[in-house]
Amino acid sequence: VLRQLHQLPLPRIEVFWGRNNRLVLENLVLPGDAIVPANFELKGKTSVKMHPKARFLARSSRVEPDQGWRNGVILKIGDIRTQVRDVKFVVDHSTAFPRFKDVGLADVEIGGRDGLSIVVNTIADMRDVRLRADGSPTLIPHYVRVSIDRLRMKFHHSQHDSAYSMLSPVINYSVKRAVETAIRDRIVQTIETLDSLVYRLGK
Repeated sequence: VLRQLHQLPLPRIEVFWGRNNRLVLENLVLPGDAIVPANFELKGKTSVKMHPKARFLARSSRVEPDQGWRNGVILKIGDIRTQVRDVKFVVDHSTAFPRFKDVGLADVEIGGRDGLSIVVNTIADMRDVRLRADGSPTLIPHYVRVSIDRLRMKFHHSQHDSAYSMLSPVINYSVKRAVETAIRDRIVQTIETLDSLVYRLGK
């Protein structure tokens, strides 16, 4: 997970506030050298499901599709703090009077008491992939939570820096939610990519 967060480029982020205001952030990349968690916790859980009585009565060595080992892994990393400077932003207020567009730069700081925290609960289905005719995944992202305690933006090199500073509580909250979603989607995508590789290798 940390490797995927290293130099993590986030997709174009668009946030809206009010009825007619749109903020676009482009080229937002979380620097890998700053993403070092203060807290790291890894827990594992293993379960097995079998039908010994049915197999004994049938005198068969056939393994039912729902039998096998399942491993669960819960990864918790927390208190990640980082700063990203000179992120290009565009403000669009072109749907109502007074109409204007503005372009500038913003410094983004992720911090607060808990910083950036990530919880990933992944289930690994250890059954032979050839027994899973439905193509069910081996690695299942059962639960992924990303939370940022505080995100602050400082605007500069724009025509309305002071106005954006006055609106910063609304803007910061909207951008924080968008960044949390982008990081979560990246983690889920990474797990699904690994699962596809495991499935191909096991066939």
